Amino acid sequence: TGPITILLASGIWGLILIVIKALGKRDTTPTIVAYMVLFMSPIALVPALFVWTWPSILQLGILLVMGIMGTVGHLTLTQALRVGDAAVVMPMDFSKLIWAAALGFLFFGELPDLLTWVGGAMIFVSATYLALRERTYTGHRKSD
Repeated sequence: TGPITILLASGIWGLILIVIKALGKRDTTPTIVAYMVLFMSPIALVPALFVWTWPSILQLGILLVMGIMGTVGHLTLTQALRVGDAAVVMPMDFSKLIWAAALGFLFFGELPDLLTWVGGAMIFVSATYLALRERTYTGHRKSD
């Protein structure tokens, strides 16, 4: 079920990015983020009901910081997608792979295995290629 879940999550993430780009033509960044929260909260509530335990005060503080950071991240990604081309914005988003590996090592002593490095390199190279190709294509289109 793990690989299927990963594929499903990737597809949904791609759909969300398309929706953000489409909504960006008519709605403000805070409005788009509010839509996403209002849509996702009921979906997240259903599985939470089966495993919910009340967080401690420390955990509430951590959740508050995570919520603030997540909101800022969502606002900035949404704004970037509203004003920029997704082919240029998304390679920057893929830098989270590097951050996840670095923070995983720093806080948990985890080192990614060989396949993780190979997969990350493939994503980085293909995203960079697409960004460069898009920039070249856009440059040629403007000069015509």
